Amino acid sequence: MNQKTLAIVIVAVLAVSVVAVAAYFTLSNTNGTNNENTTNIEGANSLQFSVNIIEDGESEGTFTYSAKNMNSPNLMLRVEIITTEGDIIYIINGVKQEAWGNIFGIWADLSDEFSSEWDSWNLTMDGYAESLLGWSGEGDWTFMEDGATITVYDISVNPLLADSLFEPN
Repeated sequence: MNQKTLAIVIVAVLAVSVVAVAAYFTLSNTNGTNNENTTNIEGANSLQFSVNIIEDGESEGTFTYSAKNMNSPNLMLRVEIITTEGDIIYIINGVKQEAWGNIFGIWADLSDEFSSEWDSWNLTMDGYAESLLGWSGEGDWTFMEDGATITVYDISVNPLLADSLFEPN
């Protein structure tokens, strides 16, 4: 598979993932199982967490998000998606204005699409950060949306994340 074909496949797969996740948060009233916020998600510079979406008894995959320089044009975001078909990694680096995708072990430079990828992934990250405003600061955060159970877990506020995490390796 050549670089251009791979890039098209990555963009298509990621577009579906971003739209699905963004839709959950754009349309949701995220009423989770915790009731009070004892941690400062709004003021966080970095955030790391995993997400599992179960719909009709089936997992839609596991998503692990790592974000640095939040709430700024220098946002750096890495999303690792584990599915039964294979693993996908997506990186958006606001500092370098670059985007990268890795599907099944092959990296593709998606920087030509940086602006649209930035808009999509930034919306998704904002949705999760907003959802976590109701998180108590301990344990998992679970809520229902359109028949799906969404669990956010392994939540770490302001972890130290190396810049190298946001570059293809």
